[in-house]
Amino acid sequence: MPAAAHPPAPPEPPSLFDRYRDAGLGGRLASELERRLKQRKRRRQGAVRKAAAAAILAVAIFWGVPYFKETGMVSASASTLEDLALADGSHAELNANSELATDFRYGRRIVKLTRGEGFFSVAHDPAHPFLVETPGGTVRVVGTKFNVRLDAQLHPEVTLVEGRVLFAADRADGVALHPGEQLKIENGQPAIHPLTTRAMEQVLAWRRGLIVLDGMPLGEAAAGFARFHGCLIAVDPAVAGLRLGGTYSLKNLPLFLDSLRATGAVKISSENGVYHLRAN
Repeated sequence: MPAAAHPPAPPEPPSLFDRYRDAGLGGRLASELERRLKQRKRRRQGAVRKAAAAAILAVAIFWGVPYFKETGMVSASASTLEDLALADGSHAELNANSELATDFRYGRRIVKLTRGEGFFSVAHDPAHPFLVETPGGTVRVVGTKFNVRLDAQLHPEVTLVEGRVLFAADRADGVALHPGEQLKIENGQPAIHPLTTRAMEQVLAWRRGLIVLDGMPLGEAAAGFARFHGCLIAVDPAVAGLRLGGTYSLKNLPLFLDSLRATGAVKISSENGVYHLRAN
């Protein structure tokens, strides 16, 4: 006998998509799916953007906070001395009309003297040398006391009180200084001269607000007062080499000028805010 035929399997119930399609709603379903996919993509992109923004903020905080906290610019105005405690434990004194930029970020110990004069007492730290940058070269130290002055041409004059420093002009080998020595730029090259005790006192007298003449030429003394007060004093070459004596307060320019008049050798006038010192 032939095998009995199996009844056909019942049809599977239509899927949700088939029901939407049979109802003519396939286009709406596709649009809904597309809308949801775009929404999910926007959420993922938003999360990525937030994560990137958080990373940028973290980097900005890491680099920015030390930048503003451990860098700065200090200026000493006319007739004013500034006393500074530096971030590494070192100490700086600025003469009037001087300007110093500092950078102690991430272990650096760098100061830049852009104008005037400063005396530095440097905290000892062999692993992080202390650098004083000037337009004419860099003073490199580990722990010491020294004075740096920039002249009218921004040439550095370095006077060493304690320790040892190395001065290096751009693209030049370093020159070592020892206590009691002074480095000046002469004919474009660094030259070192030993100083007497009296000469050292003369160099550092500004820290007490004084100028010690002690045989100083008039031209140099006038430049010291002009630098301190931020004024112009023009000295006739005929009297620029006149040797002077005495000790004066840098703040008392009128007394200094009166003493010059009293010598009978110098005539003083003021024109357009400039003091002129001429032979009498």
